[in-house]
Amino acid sequence: MNKIFYVIIIFLVRANFALPQNSWKGEIKEINGIPTIFNSSQPICITPTIALQKVWQIGGEDPGFIMNIITSIDVDENGNIYVTDSSEKNVKVFSDLGELLFAFAKEGQGPGEFRSPECITIIANNLVLVIDPRIAYPMNRFNFFDSNGRFIDAYNINLRSQSYHKEINFNDQSSLLSQHKIEFSKLFSNNRLLLFSYATGNMKLAIKSLWLYDIFKREASEIITIKKNDPRLTNMEKQNDRMFLNIQWCHNNNGNIYLIEDVYEYNIHVYNSYGNLKKVLRREFNLPIKTKMEYEKALKKAKEVNTFYKNLGEKVIWEPLKENPIIFNLLTISRSMFCDDKNRLWILTNESLSTKKSKEIFSSLFKNKTKRSIDEKPTHFSFDIFSPEGKYLMKIPFDANQPRCFIYKKGFIYFADLGEDGFPWLYKYQILEIND
Repeated sequence: MNKIFYVIIIFLVRANFALPQNSWKGEIKEINGIPTIFNSSQPICITPTIALQKVWQIGGEDPGFIMNIITSIDVDENGNIYVTDSSEKNVKVFSDLGELLFAFAKEGQGPGEFRSPECITIIANNLVLVIDPRIAYPMNRFNFFDSNGRFIDAYNINLRSQSYHKEINFNDQSSLLSQHKIEFSKLFSNNRLLLFSYATGNMKLAIKSLWLYDIFKREASEIITIKKNDPRLTNMEKQNDRMFLNIQWCHNNNGNIYLIEDVYEYNIHVYNSYGNLKKVLRREFNLPIKTKMEYEKALKKAKEVNTFYKNLGEKVIWEPLKENPIIFNLLTISRSMFCDDKNRLWILTNESLSTKKSKEIFSSLFKNKTKRSIDEKPTHFSFDIFSPEGKYLMKIPFDANQPRCFIYKKGFIYFADLGEDGFPWLYKYQILEIND
């Protein structure tokens, strides 16, 4: 009898770690000369071969208030984490273990001082670049520091004049409003940055652009541009949650740029470093429905917005949507895409996913009335992971409140989260390969 019991146990253990897979159910078509990869909603790996393990979290108000408003994160070659705080106007540096080492810079108008530090990038030899898009508006100020926070140099740059070869007319308000404000930067190669900027055109268009910027030559080239009518500029149209979304983007080690233009659609455009479209990735999906609480909050916001415009005499109507976007989005501060060292693409979605709180073998055998394992709970989000070829590999659960500023570095991901307590937190997670 005991032998039979042990045989059953061994069978269940092996079944649990067999990591079953589906055959890929997608197809590849050529549309307008561009390969388009259609993925089904079912990933190849039924059981994920990747897991996320929390290494540490720091922040909140206990044991001491550390951060206020986190706007960007980067990690140097030694594993030190640099965090810009736009409220305290400084940069905080943490060790690989999460210990606060020091902070540098302060509020001001001079070189090395900040009005709103929003973009940080670690360049080769641990040179630290912090971009302030507001202190010299309509210019963007580039501030350079060494890894110890000592100021090195600063200069102002206007991307628009480099793109359109036209000088700024400071007496022309529409010209001033059309400047490309840098909202995110990322190291693309040793001396080149990938910059994301926002601008307005002719007071009607929202212009979102990706640029390659050479630090040594101080030259920028616009490689990808997305233009969309923006009702905020005309104030004469119906508006809803979908109107004002910022794009999501990242790049991999091969210089490919992944870009999502509309987070309500699961279309990923893949460009080379010259801005040429190489292929498109798609995935079947259903938009997640807002909860009752979310929709009631959206209705309250709509009422406030409509009252505001009515008092101004403007013909603007705000209509809240009943769905959430499929791709997680918190405007520019979310940045919820990245590529790992194996050039797998990670995308954070608003799809909830059940996760087991216990690793017991028999946990999945006992179900409650909701047909969910008794030790499972739904997460807020999940990561979709795609192969370098664009095939939908797997989905893994991810639980957070309002995550943002994702950075990948050598097998770890770092991100900020505004906790349910209302305080900002900084997290470090390790990516574990279960069956490599």
